[in-house]
Amino acid sequence: MHSDLERPQASKSAKKARQVLALILTGLVLIALADLWSQYAAGGHHWKQTDWLINVENQWVRRGLLGSALIRLSDALSADLLTVTVLVQAAFILLAAAGVYATLSRAIWHVAHSSVALLPPVYQVMAASRFDGLLTKELIAIAGLGLICLSPGVGTLLLSLGFFAHEGLVFFLPAGLALLWRFGACKHWMVVMILSGLSAFAYAFVFRTAEDSALICAPLLQRGIGEHLCSGPISYLALNLIDFTKSTIVDHLPTFRTLVYLAAWSSSVVLLALLWRNQDNMKIGLACLVPVLPLFFLAEDYGRWFSMAFTSAVLIASTYRIGAPRPILAIAVAAGSMVVTFGPVGGVYFSGIANRIVKLWLPGLLG
Repeated sequence: MHSDLERPQASKSAKKARQVLALILTGLVLIALADLWSQYAAGGHHWKQTDWLINVENQWVRRGLLGSALIRLSDALSADLLTVTVLVQAAFILLAAAGVYATLSRAIWHVAHSSVALLPPVYQVMAASRFDGLLTKELIAIAGLGLICLSPGVGTLLLSLGFFAHEGLVFFLPAGLALLWRFGACKHWMVVMILSGLSAFAYAFVFRTAEDSALICAPLLQRGIGEHLCSGPISYLALNLIDFTKSTIVDHLPTFRTLVYLAAWSSSVVLLALLWRNQDNMKIGLACLVPVLPLFFLAEDYGRWFSMAFTSAVLIASTYRIGAPRPILAIAVAAGSMVVTFGPVGGVYFSGIANRIVKLWLPGLLG
């Protein structure tokens, strides 16, 4: 572990700040679990649960290994498949919260004040992104990243699981390697992570297209899953991935919408500015943020890409000695986060905690 991560003697202000952080995360966990319960009560969400239920029971296809594991677990327990899936998601919510707390709480030792609200990494992850990975498979990767500080092996294995669950999570690889390095993990865990990422990407490319999406859905219907869950990500797997990617790039590259979101994404420059004094730090920051950029041209899930970029950056930034920001900087970070969260151009999966609070409470307050 790097020397600047060693904890000094606890101060009262640091203890209070960590208590505030724990309180905030507890509230976010309750909100995430409430979201999950509402989806379960409605018979499942056609994206947030279906993404986990893509399987390889009848044909090999990318993203399907985790779904088959859930099916086998459900069969072994003689339990409802949707119930098992939701419980696994709930477990990962708790793991992700624990990991985020463990990593961010270390940052409190490195700042000159005890105000969690003014610490840019904490604000970004709470306001502009979601520690619970939007209840999609990013949740697995975020749990892995956060837990690296407690157990490099567990964090690496969880992140590797995420790579095979969804090839898009390989974009978290630079952040995972950076955290392993910052927390002094053995090099063999870095090798495992790299090999897992490359293998997962190769697997996804070889089995990139499903012959028939109905073959993926059939095992789910046989186990009582509602037919409405057979849409969403399952239907996309039947598309030719290469042709779909080409057409998406052609459609998105010249659009004003993409430029707007890339401009909003640049608010993360605030985090890079905090790392500016050390060139190694800057390289790590860029390694976390730049790999996500291509995703903006490949799909419209802009909120997910923002969340991936911000979460990677804030977890890395929290491992450095970041001084207390001036009030004007704190305001700028808050304003940048609000621009990202409430951008004027519609996007998919924009649901940071600030956005969700406004959606829940503002309409009621306005009557």
